[in-house]
Amino acid sequence: MNTFLLKIVTPSSEFYTGEVNYLCIDTPDGKLGFLRGAIARVGLISRGVMEISTSVLKMRAICGDGIYKVDKDGVLILVDSCAFEGDDGETFADREDVNIDNAKVQIASMFKKMKDGKSD
Repeated sequence: MNTFLLKIVTPSSEFYTGEVNYLCIDTPDGKLGFLRGAIARVGLISRGVMEISTSVLKMRAICGDGIYKVDKDGVLILVDSCAFEGDDGETFADREDVNIDNAKVQIASMFKKMKDGKSD
């Protein structure tokens, strides 16, 4: 089994906890990917898209700034905001009443779409 435990926590909730095969995050130095057995370390996360792969699906989440910690137990992500992105590029935050955390995520999502040259 080539999985590791991923835990994503925001100030308002435990956003995601589960076994994953692969994780890719944005950092100040560029993208950083993790597989099982990654070297223990702590670092910064930049606002952007987080890619998460499990044995059955691939997910994308638009996340705010934060930190990550890798240890023998897996990867812990602490971010100021996070929302999953649907197949159409829309975040789940787009489908609910917007609160302050979701508003930050929507703004990050809009900037990403603009950067990628997509429009609504």
